[in-house]
Amino acid sequence: MNCKKIFILLSVGLISLTSKAQLGDSIKTYLIRDFERAKAYTQEYLNVMPADKYSFKPNDSVRTFAEQMLHIADGNFGIAGVASGRPV
Repeated sequence: MNCKKIFILLSVGLISLTSKAQLGDSIKTYLIRDFERAKAYTQEYLNVMPADKYSFKPNDSVRTFAEQMLHIADGNFGIAGVASGRPV
């Protein structure tokens, strides 16, 4: 194989690796931004709901406010476990 072919193969390989790294960074950036947004509006819900109303349940077929917040927290722990590779 001549030097020109080797150079072309190395260049294509480097471009491919760079593209994958940038894609990974953009996904990570997106996920962090989305998590921060969700965290902020969930905190707003918690701030608005009086503590004595956490047992509020609009009807029998849905969770209470507190159960819903615990459900969200449990989901976040599950996602963190999958992302880190550690069981929660």
